[in-house]
Amino acid sequence: MDQSISKQTILVVDDTPENIDVLNGILMDDYKIKAALDGEKALKIAGGENPPDLILLDIMMPEIDGYEVCRRLKKSKSTEKIPVIFVTAKKEVEDETKGFDLGAVDYITKPVKAALVKARVQTHLKLLSAQQSLQDMLEKTLAGSIKVLTEVLALSNPAAFSRASRLKQYVKEIVKHLGLRDPWQFEIAAMLSSIGCLSLSPDTLERINKGEVVTEEEKALFDTHPKIGSELLISIPHLKRVAGIIAGQMTVLDVKINDLETLKNDPVALGGQILKTVIDFDSMILKGRLPQEAVREMLKNSRVYNQEIVKLFYKNIRNSDFQMDARSLPLNMLRVGMTVDEDVVSLSGVLLLKKGSEVSDSVLNSLRRFSEIAEIKKPIRVLYNNYQQKRT
Repeated sequence: MDQSISKQTILVVDDTPENIDVLNGILMDDYKIKAALDGEKALKIAGGENPPDLILLDIMMPEIDGYEVCRRLKKSKSTEKIPVIFVTAKKEVEDETKGFDLGAVDYITKPVKAALVKARVQTHLKLLSAQQSLQDMLEKTLAGSIKVLTEVLALSNPAAFSRASRLKQYVKEIVKHLGLRDPWQFEIAAMLSSIGCLSLSPDTLERINKGEVVTEEEKALFDTHPKIGSELLISIPHLKRVAGIIAGQMTVLDVKINDLETLKNDPVALGGQILKTVIDFDSMILKGRLPQEAVREMLKNSRVYNQEIVKLFYKNIRNSDFQMDARSLPLNMLRVGMTVDEDVVSLSGVLLLKKGSEVSDSVLNSLRRFSEIAEIKKPIRVLYNNYQQKRT
């Protein structure tokens, strides 16, 4: 093994010190070895600040046996991905089967053979490394896909992007207090909830959001945007649940799942109801309703909105200011989330950003790059939502 590379750590768990010594002697030249004489100590080490890369685990131990240790390791989010290899004198097929059913990756019987132990450990550490590399690649691909989609929305339909930014902040508050697993999926669903609106003109979407008159054709097209958005996302790895949430953003609550605890068992349905709550709330605010009025109206309609979600949402936003503040700022004071309240143009009259566009990362970078080669008319008048800015 290349000594310039930091050694990986193996945790050896066995209630017999002699057995630990044997495995230590086999592996110490290539790996850093930690040892535990009982299950409790093993769980503490595995869940600590510097967890092992792999665990060699005896089965027959007093108090907590190896099966129970493995079960607890796989139940905990912090240790579930650590590979476990059982090293035991139990040789029956049913013992081996039980080990695999609990999540172990391999099974070595005693007395151990040095070559076999080395080969098995090396194989599973290489497999773990490959899995981690694949996961990193998928996460980068996912992050890149989401960034591209949000930037497309920001540039092609500023009104939809602006609304999506507000919805993400609302949803973030709700999922934080619900203690949901993988909260990023709910936040991304909010951010991309309007991606299907790319088929609508910004003017049409703005009129719909404000409750103004639109044609039957425009209304019908708007009603299809959750389905369009879902279909755009369904084929992207790891976004299947996000696509399902987006598809359900206009779904009226099923009275059979009006209980919040029941909804938690169905993340897609729960996400859809959270989205519907914040979207309808935002629509009422855009139409000039006060936050308190909007919430009171939603609480009156238990057949449409889950009352616990509405109450939790209102609890977290009731002291917030939803007014849009206007201010004229120099370019270096513009921030992501602000909305330009006038066309941004160069001194020579080149249109750089239309009124009503929200400032995104790409927009801000583009303006800064342009300012390096030509002068922009300053200051820039912007609007920003106090609620959103206090939480970004």
